[in-house]
Amino acid sequence: MSANLEKVYDYIEKHFDEHVENVRTLVRQPSISFTNEGVEKCADMLVQAIKEVGGQRAERCDFKDGYPVVYGELMSKNPKAKTIIVYTLYDVMPVDEEGWKVPPFSAEILEGTEIGLPQDYGKVVVGRGARNQKGPIVAFMNSVKAMLEVEGDIPVNLLFAFDGEEECMSPHFPEFIRRYEKELRRASAAYYCNPATDEHNVHNIYLGFRGIAPIEIEVKGGDWGGPVRGPLFPSEDALLDAPAWRLIWALASLKSPDGRIQVDGFYDDFRKPDSEEQEFIDEVKLKMDSDTLKKRLGVKQWRRGKPLEELLDDYLWGPVINIDGLVGGYIGPRVKTTFPHKVMAKMDIRLFPNMDRDDIVAKLRRHFDKHGFPEVEVRLLTMGDAKCGYNAVRTSKKEPIVQSAIRAAGSLGFKSVTWPIYFGSTPLGMFSEPPLRLPVVSAGLGRMGNDHRENEYITLEGIRIYEKFIAAFLHDYAKM
Repeated sequence: MSANLEKVYDYIEKHFDEHVENVRTLVRQPSISFTNEGVEKCADMLVQAIKEVGGQRAERCDFKDGYPVVYGELMSKNPKAKTIIVYTLYDVMPVDEEGWKVPPFSAEILEGTEIGLPQDYGKVVVGRGARNQKGPIVAFMNSVKAMLEVEGDIPVNLLFAFDGEEECMSPHFPEFIRRYEKELRRASAAYYCNPATDEHNVHNIYLGFRGIAPIEIEVKGGDWGGPVRGPLFPSEDALLDAPAWRLIWALASLKSPDGRIQVDGFYDDFRKPDSEEQEFIDEVKLKMDSDTLKKRLGVKQWRRGKPLEELLDDYLWGPVINIDGLVGGYIGPRVKTTFPHKVMAKMDIRLFPNMDRDDIVAKLRRHFDKHGFPEVEVRLLTMGDAKCGYNAVRTSKKEPIVQSAIRAAGSLGFKSVTWPIYFGSTPLGMFSEPPLRLPVVSAGLGRMGNDHRENEYITLEGIRIYEKFIAAFLHDYAKM
């Protein structure tokens, strides 16, 4: 380890209380893109944060019908320095879950055991965005400031791209890339701020990201049948087709009981893992412990009572059609007898490399027509004129950015396990598509969790080790 890195680590230790407070400050700022609660103010805070570490550019990329991408540049004094795009999101999910131990935007510090974590997790910052992704954003910036204070420079050029619509499936991110293409072309790789140390103290690296197609499925009365003007009395079920039953039957046609997706052509472009990907899958499977995973997820058994081992291949490398929610009719106290005139399902389809968002939506439409459900409306979600969702991406383990992440973790005493693709979706695939064609990676030491759930958290030790990881990671990549 270089003497400079040791000094950076010492700086992080000496200023750690301040660094934790920086994290708490951003977590306390709401930024719910679903309802536009605090998103603009949060964007302004991030612009200011980039300026405060000496960013040569720090600005909002605004859109007519959406929320800003925060763009920034912090350049090394070394004219030959490599350039990395640093991507993450700053918008967060709504806070409608039950079971929060503290107010969701209070960013209180608790013992991890108070929210059901193992004793060795120590203290945690609890709040919406602590894990996804405000904690990592601030920890990254803390690390950058430490390097600047100790070394007077950073080892690589950083282009920041902080997305304010990621929870809405990033509809305007393609427009951001078009506007900033000239600046982004300077980069040699893109990095997702995502600490991922698991219960076994293993560092998880993700070499790709699933794509996503967010969809609304609706059935309402019309020329095809069903109530037209509004709900009717239940006896009319004997006379009319029921939108609710039609939607239920249509949804049931999408999957077989064993979970196989029944849409014609759905798997046509889905490819099996190649030899490298299968090697990663087998490595990940070795560390997947059924009891540990059940405890983390809060579940009692796996799908249809099968052992975890039989399900892991599809979990680690397989597309998914998920029902996020069903809406229709009366769901208040007791039973209001009614015959609903419209019902809706919210769905998301997780895509793998070679699958195309628009093609899959078109196949879904043809499936409903073929199976006798022409009345089912299928809508890809949009924000204004911009389509939500994006395609998947995969990067090779041989890429220098990946190797630097592995070595950085190793220098801090952590073993890394490589996942071929992230279990969630992010729009980093857009950096890998033309015109940029960049390798992308998600990596970082530190424990955090409960994203999209109550008691979202990042551990204090996770903040500390992630800041050190970033310093080691950027220094290593500078030498590649």
